[in-house]
Amino acid sequence: MVAIKTIGRIIRITLLIVLSPTASISQQWFSVGLEGEAIYRLMMPSSSQNLLAATAPSFSQNRTGKLYQIDPGQELIVSRDSVHALDLAGDDDLLFIAAGLNAGLVPGLLRSTDQGETWWFSDSGITIYPDMAVTAVAIHPVNSDTVLAGTGGLHGGALYRSADRGSTWQLLAEDSIIGGSVTEIAFNPTQPTIFYIGVAGFANLMRTRNSGNSFEVILNDIPGSVTDISINPTNPDELYVSLWQGGVHFSDSGGESWDQVGEETLSNLVSCVSHNLLEPEVVIIGTAEGLYEWHTTNQSLALISGELPNSIILSIAWDFGQNILYCGTDDGVFARSFSSSTRQGNSLGANPRAKLLRAFPNPSNGSMQVIVELDQQTTIGLSLFDILGAQIGTYAEQAGIQGENILDVSYGNSIPSGQYFIKCVIDDQIIVKKISILR
Repeated sequence: MVAIKTIGRIIRITLLIVLSPTASISQQWFSVGLEGEAIYRLMMPSSSQNLLAATAPSFSQNRTGKLYQIDPGQELIVSRDSVHALDLAGDDDLLFIAAGLNAGLVPGLLRSTDQGETWWFSDSGITIYPDMAVTAVAIHPVNSDTVLAGTGGLHGGALYRSADRGSTWQLLAEDSIIGGSVTEIAFNPTQPTIFYIGVAGFANLMRTRNSGNSFEVILNDIPGSVTDISINPTNPDELYVSLWQGGVHFSDSGGESWDQVGEETLSNLVSCVSHNLLEPEVVIIGTAEGLYEWHTTNQSLALISGELPNSIILSIAWDFGQNILYCGTDDGVFARSFSSSTRQGNSLGANPRAKLLRAFPNPSNGSMQVIVELDQQTTIGLSLFDILGAQIGTYAEQAGIQGENILDVSYGNSIPSGQYFIKCVIDDQIIVKKISILR
């Protein structure tokens, strides 16, 4: 059943998904919606439970791309109409769309500071032509004032940096340094002065160790262009790089040496790759022939999309609070639970008891509020972990009421700037939320 109501320029489409009495998201893939659409990009901001899904335009069908928000109740909200999203980045109150040519609209960089309610172009200082677009964007993992954006097109590519949350931009590396279109950008999560850029050119992957003052080629001569970069949060020297026509290549030395995943068995048409932050030894790979799970410990590869109605995988995203994997295909969005207990055959149930709605402010410098919604009265336990998985703080259990609970969390001045995880325990349910501390 579908109910549609229009509020101003925002269209809300409520999908009522009916599961069988024995169905569970831990046992099967289920449709989230957008059937018939090619889902070019997916993103789950850690501060929100609204999944962002970008559909690809179809010039042959005169159909524009759109950006949707999908909330936990399966409500689809058209957050931005007529946009070709080449990349998405953001969290909390700062979101970016790297927008390509779309039904005659000029490409550029779109920014929102109200969680996608409104968007405007924010690319002052970036050189853009009708045939050169902003193709990649990434926000500094600790200091969200710093943002990187890459361009690409017939005129080559360049890399830009903003120090004011994307309001203005300065050229960081021109085409003579980059040597092609920028396709991906990824920061080292523990040493943000190190970041990587994927390039469609002679070089496949470049690295800087000094915030962009100089670059070096660390992967080249592989067919195709880089489509995704994933870094193991517990071991940032472990990199995975996917290439369309070039397969998946990985390094455990920060890019000094490389090997290939499933060279003889995995499709070379790879669209996305991602570590599971809750189980970093698991890497998910999306290809034109299906979705695969790669275990780094024993280097085993398994197809996990057998029951999906369409095997062409275009994008993936995680809800680490619920450990749910979302999969964008050329026929809509699908999801399934992805915990260790799932693979052992245990059911987590389709209706969790609690939802961690938001941690605010994020980043913060000493304290924050954690908002938890409960479906019944129970106790809430909170603890704090660093990005390597070490527990660095525990907070006394608190009595929670049915509905929204606002918890004040303080972690003093002894914890340095960086990325961390808040773990929320409600009975036998565990929810994890990524946060940033900025001193």
